[in-house]
Amino acid sequence: MLIRKITRKDMPYIVKMEKVLSHDPLNDLTFHTYVYSAVTISMLAEENNMIGAYIIASIKDTKILIHRFVCVTNFIGSNVETTFLNLMKERCTNTRNKVEYRVPERNLRQQLVLRDNGFLATKVERDYYRTEDAYLMEWTYK
Repeated sequence: MLIRKITRKDMPYIVKMEKVLSHDPLNDLTFHTYVYSAVTISMLAEENNMIGAYIIASIKDTKILIHRFVCVTNFIGSNVETTFLNLMKERCTNTRNKVEYRVPERNLRQQLVLRDNGFLATKVERDYYRTEDAYLMEWTYK
């Protein structure tokens, strides 16, 4: 499995994945803004020229905020999610000491992946995804 930065040629497939797999899909403009921003981490995992997972996060002064974290079914169990989360954690410092992600309430699998990687649910944000609550999951650098 290869993990690499998202490039322009990946965008049509990533946008299609976003529309099919996301509970609250980003529009194309917002998605492109995230991916091409200088303060954004955007990576994907591929195997046999097939994209199976991606993560998009913003680097803030005091935290890393994950915007999108998607994994297709046949990549689950391949440790790609743990690898992505470890890459986010490695970018933490004494001043940028948190990784945050808001997980839809109904996405139990992703909540468990985050929990298994040291994240804690610290807050419930009501109607964060229009009609669905989200759990704010945080990992803190020690």
